Amino acid sequence: NEEKFDLVREISDKENYLTSVKKELANYNSNIEKLNQKIQSITTTIAKTVGFIEELNVEKSNSENKLKEAGLLITLREKEKQELEHELNSLKQKEIEEKTLLAGLKEKIAFFQTLIANLEGISKGAKVLLENKEWTKKNKNIFADVTVITDLRTRAYDSSFVNKR
Repeated sequence: NEEKFDLVREISDKENYLTSVKKELANYNSNIEKLNQKIQSITTTIAKTVGFIEELNVEKSNSENKLKEAGLLITLREKEKQELEHELNSLKQKEIEEKTLLAGLKEKIAFFQTLIANLEGISKGAKVLLENKEWTKKNKNIFADVTVITDLRTRAYDSSFVNKR
């Protein structure tokens, strides 16, 4: 009996031990499953991060290309601006030269108008004909400057018109 009892007790101990080992195994398996899920989750997160990093690298590359293009465009625009400024300065210089020329021409015109108004540069005979209203009723046109007359002939020319009045 006692042997049987020892045997039953031994079997019972072994069953308890087996049950505890099964529980431990179930706990280990549960922990392994949890760790596998964590590994799966971390792997998914890493894959998403790697994908995101690749997207950022592509975006960075695109941005760098756009930046280079913008830099080239800015350089081109600056060169164009310098050319336009140079052309503008040339045109301003030409305008100044032409204004100076125009001012000189205006001065000459004013001078000639003054001479014409005062009948300067016209011989005395021509002045007498222009001022004398008796010899014609029509418009008077005198070609006083058509010929070059020497000083001696000018006096004779003037005196012949003066004497005929």
